[in-house]
Amino acid sequence: MKTRTQTNYVVIHHSGSTNSTVESITHWHVTHEAGNKWPTCGYHYIIDKVGNTTETLPINAKGIHCKGSNHNSVGVCLVGNFDVEPVSGGQLAALKLLLSDLKEEYPGVVIVPHSYLGQTACPGYNLLQLMGELK
Repeated sequence: MKTRTQTNYVVIHHSGSTNSTVESITHWHVTHEAGNKWPTCGYHYIIDKVGNTTETLPINAKGIHCKGSNHNSVGVCLVGNFDVEPVSGGQLAALKLLLSDLKEEYPGVVIVPHSYLGQTACPGYNLLQLMGELK
């Protein structure tokens, strides 16, 4: 696993599935049908629907979550498809807490949705509407 040498962004994602788990997301990453077969989960953190936060990749590791920006970003994924469902209160509270910690660890870091750095609808409409609360 490569080490990330700079941190400019925290990239916010959604799993895109209403019934994902930390285990299913990790399994999808390491056995992806498109042939990625990554060595581990590409996100640094996953926040489940009730707000439990799991570190899935060492914080200093280079992630595999945002093409072109893995070298300078931390990836955070919230379980859910926020094009069709709301972000839970537990998830939002856990995300705000995690982001507070990351901003303390990496002063000047910019919080962005995945769609800011790539052509994607991620992290879904409902989470995009909350981005102003997260900066």
